[in-house]
Amino acid sequence: MQIKPFVFLFVVATLVGSSPIAGAIQSGKSPAGIEYVSGGVCHSELLALHADRDKYSFWLTTAAMHSGAHLAGVKVRVFESRTKKTVLQQTMDGPWLFANLPVGRYEVEATFRAAGAVEDQHRKGITTIHKGDHHQMMFHFDSPATRSAEYESPFKDCPYDGKK
Repeated sequence: MQIKPFVFLFVVATLVGSSPIAGAIQSGKSPAGIEYVSGGVCHSELLALHADRDKYSFWLTTAAMHSGAHLAGVKVRVFESRTKKTVLQQTMDGPWLFANLPVGRYEVEATFRAAGAVEDQHRKGITTIHKGDHHQMMFHFDSPATRSAEYESPFKDCPYDGKK
């Protein structure tokens, strides 16, 4: 049985509309004063975040290792390398987390537990922010998540390629 495109879109819109987190970009300021934004669950969130990405010095993306499917629910901790002081601790509301980190060297730790898994997966990275920088980091996790057959990127190019 083939589902007509407008029926599929109606069902997806209904499911997305009923989700408490869908369509909501999470933004705020950490106790250390770091402005951040997280989301990208749906097409409109990706476009909104992409349009504002240059306001942030650090961009983090999370995805499934084999399929490339975007992942949400990843717990992230960013801390200064020298002092070990946590500047941002957040559970990602979508596959993207942008933060306005000041000049400095930072360590990033991410933790994710895939559906049905019994153990957390951990990823680590280091970045140094210089004046005017936009640093990106990507963490891949083992996850059964897959892209739907209907998935089409909202971008013609990679959202981190610096093009506007």
